[in-house]
Amino acid sequence: MNPFFLLLLCAAIIHAQPGSPTAPLEVLRDLTSEKALKGYSTACDKACAVIADSLPSALYYAKTGNFQFWDTKQSDLTPVCRVEPSSSEEVSFVLKTLIDTKCHFAVKSGGHDRTPGSSNADGGVTIDLVRMNEVQVAKDRKSVKIGAGLRWGDLYIALEKEGLMVVGGRVAGVGVGGLTLGGGLSFFVNRHGCACDNVLSYEIVLPDASIANVTHSSNPDLYRSLRGAGASNFGIVTYFTMESFVPPNPAGIWGGQKVFPWEKLSQYLQLNYNFTTNSMELDPDVAAWNSFAYIQAYDSWFGGAQMRHITHTNASTWPEAFQPYQELEGVPQAISIDIKPVSNITLEIDELVPSGYRNIYGTFTYRPSVELEAKVLNIFREEASPVKNMTGFVPAVTIQPISYAAIEKMKKRGGNALGLADNANEGPLMIINTSWVWKDASDDERSYAAYHRFMEKAEATAKEMGVWHPYKYINYAETTQDVWSGVGGDNLRELRRMQRIVDPEGVFTKGGLASGYFKLNELPEGGKRTKEECGGVGDRWETDL
Repeated sequence: MNPFFLLLLCAAIIHAQPGSPTAPLEVLRDLTSEKALKGYSTACDKACAVIADSLPSALYYAKTGNFQFWDTKQSDLTPVCRVEPSSSEEVSFVLKTLIDTKCHFAVKSGGHDRTPGSSNADGGVTIDLVRMNEVQVAKDRKSVKIGAGLRWGDLYIALEKEGLMVVGGRVAGVGVGGLTLGGGLSFFVNRHGCACDNVLSYEIVLPDASIANVTHSSNPDLYRSLRGAGASNFGIVTYFTMESFVPPNPAGIWGGQKVFPWEKLSQYLQLNYNFTTNSMELDPDVAAWNSFAYIQAYDSWFGGAQMRHITHTNASTWPEAFQPYQELEGVPQAISIDIKPVSNITLEIDELVPSGYRNIYGTFTYRPSVELEAKVLNIFREEASPVKNMTGFVPAVTIQPISYAAIEKMKKRGGNALGLADNANEGPLMIINTSWVWKDASDDERSYAAYHRFMEKAEATAKEMGVWHPYKYINYAETTQDVWSGVGGDNLRELRRMQRIVDPEGVFTKGGLASGYFKLNELPEGGKRTKEECGGVGDRWETDL
């Protein structure tokens, strides 16, 4: 792939260690006795001492060991300790210890989040799931059990050796856990739905440290809630069992990339509109997203199309759905087509989003509109231009279409928590992801201010034009954004009710011990909810967990 195109993709795109032996759960829990907690200055010092006593080879103090985070705003934080459990039982022990000592914590799957504290607990305990990296193919080859600490690239490599595939992420270094619990856009979304729509069961350590296996039949309400309501509301998911399938083309999937000069913007936007409202709905095997970015090395603005087709087998021709893009004049040295394994594609994309930078994402959703996109991109240039000389600055707007067919797939097994499939004839929709990248902390204030000005103006424009949609994709959202209003009132009430049921002590609420963002509920006054507040009666409020 040529360097020019790599530069555009850098703006456009959206190692595990061996585990230690697992001690019996009853032995681990005995170690949280008062005797074990004496003589330490803070709650988290106590917690780390208890954990170290039981899991010495899995605990690292401060930033020692395999301390890796994608965004420097996260890696700048220092936990008291970081623990790498190897099983659900060990996660349960760690969680109980943290609750007993009242130590705040964060949970890390891939560590690819850009929000400080979301997966690294400053002054607390970081639970790093990196050792939970198993890939277990079922005997009938129709499902795969996947450790929540696995990265998508490693998973795809393992599955390709088996001749199998799952619906998952597009960046190799992103963790399975965070992406799947937030929905999970994929190369296969048009045919199979999001990653969350293809989860058969969740192994989860609940907020009381008990372990449950949640399926559509065992607990349909919690199962539905776990499908897209984010990673920090219901407990710690340790394993996903996902549907697997034999990929249509064993060689991989077709990919087309084409960069367009800004002068072709109006024609390019019209192509995207035609694809979204026509070609994408007619061909279930397509996937595409479009990006618009400023490239410092060229002091220029470009648009780029990323196109995928999961059944096209000729690496030298364009699938019918993408032929209009072939015909529009692009930048000659920035056009390519090929067929590659999914693992290779995700590794290439991963190289274009390196760690060591500062990032902010933001999102909103709208119905297809060439006029809106033209206005949004003009606002983008207006707000990014004054700060374009910041070191390492790469501002981008990426637009991801979601087809009616993809939304229909969200109804499988009782539906998901996104709320899009609850409305009749929803779609197609456009999800915008604003991704700004810069290098120096000294530029944080300027970058955030310019980003917020752009987002406020862009979303206001969509509302004024009558094409705005309330849904916000949680994996792209910035922490100040309201992700819950767009999931629907009845759906939101049910999600909040379910969170109260599984977490009466408020461990995973706003103000609770668990960090993270987009919390469904706040910590209850007095630290515990009554049965009535949890919406039920009797033991476990008549909910079988």
